[in-house]
Amino acid sequence: MSKPQCPLPPPYTLPAERTNIKHNFDTIDRKWEYFLKIRHEDDILGIAEAYPDKCSLAVCHLDIDKADVELGDFIIDDPDKALEAGRIVLARMINDYAISDIDISPDGIFLEIQDTRRTARLRDIRCQHIDQIVEVNGLVRSVTEIRPKITAAAFRCKRCGTTFKKPITGLKGIKNIICPNQVCERGGPYEYIKRESKYVNSQKITLQEFPEDMRPGEQPYAIKLELLGCLPGRAVPGERITIAGIYRTIENLEKGPFCETYMDGISLSSRDTGYGQIEITEEDKTRIKEIADDPELHSRLASSIAPAIYSLVEVKEALVLQLVSTPPRMLPGGTRRRGDIHILLVGDPGLAKSQLLRYVRSISPRGVFASGKAATSAGLTYAAVKDADSGQWVLEAGALPMADGGIVCVDELDKMRDEDRSALHEAMEAQTISVAKAGILATLKCGCSVLAAANPKLGRFDQYEPIAAQINLAPTLLTRFDLIFIISDTVDERRDAAIADCILNSGKVAEADYLEPSFLQKYIAYCRMLPAPVLDEGADKVLRAAYLAIRLGSSKCKDSKPIPITPRYLEGMIRLTEASARLRLSSIAEKQDAQRAVNIMINCLKKVGVDPETGEWDIGTIELGNTKRYADRTKAVMKAIRDLSKHHFTGVPLEEIIKESGIEADKVSEIIDRLRRDGDICLRGQDKYCIMEA
Repeated sequence: MSKPQCPLPPPYTLPAERTNIKHNFDTIDRKWEYFLKIRHEDDILGIAEAYPDKCSLAVCHLDIDKADVELGDFIIDDPDKALEAGRIVLARMINDYAISDIDISPDGIFLEIQDTRRTARLRDIRCQHIDQIVEVNGLVRSVTEIRPKITAAAFRCKRCGTTFKKPITGLKGIKNIICPNQVCERGGPYEYIKRESKYVNSQKITLQEFPEDMRPGEQPYAIKLELLGCLPGRAVPGERITIAGIYRTIENLEKGPFCETYMDGISLSSRDTGYGQIEITEEDKTRIKEIADDPELHSRLASSIAPAIYSLVEVKEALVLQLVSTPPRMLPGGTRRRGDIHILLVGDPGLAKSQLLRYVRSISPRGVFASGKAATSAGLTYAAVKDADSGQWVLEAGALPMADGGIVCVDELDKMRDEDRSALHEAMEAQTISVAKAGILATLKCGCSVLAAANPKLGRFDQYEPIAAQINLAPTLLTRFDLIFIISDTVDERRDAAIADCILNSGKVAEADYLEPSFLQKYIAYCRMLPAPVLDEGADKVLRAAYLAIRLGSSKCKDSKPIPITPRYLEGMIRLTEASARLRLSSIAEKQDAQRAVNIMINCLKKVGVDPETGEWDIGTIELGNTKRYADRTKAVMKAIRDLSKHHFTGVPLEEIIKESGIEADKVSEIIDRLRRDGDICLRGQDKYCIMEA
């Protein structure tokens, strides 16, 4: 059966069947002219008026195929000749505007056609695709700068004076130039004429497979693309795009029979591979709204996170809030408040932290998993590499830009080097990555949540040491996490028996108790489509009262005032409150949402933000690595040893240190033991100490 076709002007008509059609250039020329006049005449006039700000015409192949089967097939069978014919017709149609270098670029080609010949994954492109149009999806790994490219070089023969142009196609240079003058027909010498040569903007990008599309153990496939005309400048590292292009090969028979490959891009569009790409039916929406009205909504969603893992209910509830998060807000003056929630899990080995990370990564469509042992700052942020073809320095996006709009799960964060972890500081707070390397000054977006896991400094928590002091991470990094969960392996007969039963039953859980992963993903996607909730008066009061109570509670200590929490923690509670409201599909964050956020925040701070001696709030445990009281005592002990060393050349006796510092003997002994482990002081003789010289 033939497709419906637009009537064509005489003197010719199209055959009724699509088979055995012989393409004719003059016929295709007229087809282009007719199609462009009918569908795009106003667009062409607008392009001519806006030139050079706009220099290409967006043409949908589906429209061409519906209007004219032969022209649509010709674009597929021989895209070079077909598009060249379209460019010639387009230039002729706008001849009155004296503009001859406007390009025609079929935009969105094949987006609505499911045909394996025309759409392919990067790893599925084969030799049958050579010189054919192929549409691929991928992640932009690197982008070169925009440079002019010669498409037609003008020469003047120095023997006969003939001026001629030599078209340049592909990535090869010019070889074997012959003068077209039949009298001359010599191979030179020639003079290159810059003014009469034709140039076009050019840019090369490297496109890589999506991480979530690869099976375990597979290496990502990548291909280089060349963008010409108005396409350069439309892709940035870390962006996910859909691109249609002509698959090309470069042969060099002198080096061997194998070909290098690349693609000539003819259309480019951003691709939403995040939650917005998940299809939600009306039936799904009905079920989502029913679940949202469940009084046990939060516990049900929490139990749906890694349901085979027993317990850790509070952690799972926080992970659900992290997956939903809240949109960023622009404050007066242009200040931006991030909406993504960052969570850190610190716990003893074997408590399923890594499994939680991997499950969350599988739920997030744009999730990226990285292991601390193998991750570097370049792998997390960006790498500056030299392009093999142009010799330019280009940026290759790391895990954080790749996960823009999703979540990055970093396991074994404590195993990373300090200089690599420092790359997370700007990315977590400002959600940007500033580049100043190899002459490149740029800013990459990385609007994603960070879920990290780490082990205590000595492998397991020591019950006789403050917990905060056992977290082997810089305080500047710890303060960027909204929530820090301490997971310790303590003996509890009832809990241990329940865990044993869960493991022996292969993690079986009643289906009614949790949502299947595919539907949980749809539920979260639906929540993320909602706007940021507005805090009502009840939520405002709860958050304000909690913040002031913790701040004022820090000022009750008389001898050494602890460090109070900062407004950063209040912002964290606001994010949790809004995320809780979005889970209920509510546009208003109410008192119950604020109370839930406060409870989660306080339960986390009680483990790491409280002075165990006084029970007072002291955020110095995070920002200084220990309580303010302990830090002041350490300074007093160090000062006593330093002052007494002037009179005790062979070491200061312990009793003298206790007397000089004015601190209890057991506290001084505890501090000295820690200073010795850290290498700040050393033992000389029996109970005599001196400061280690740098």
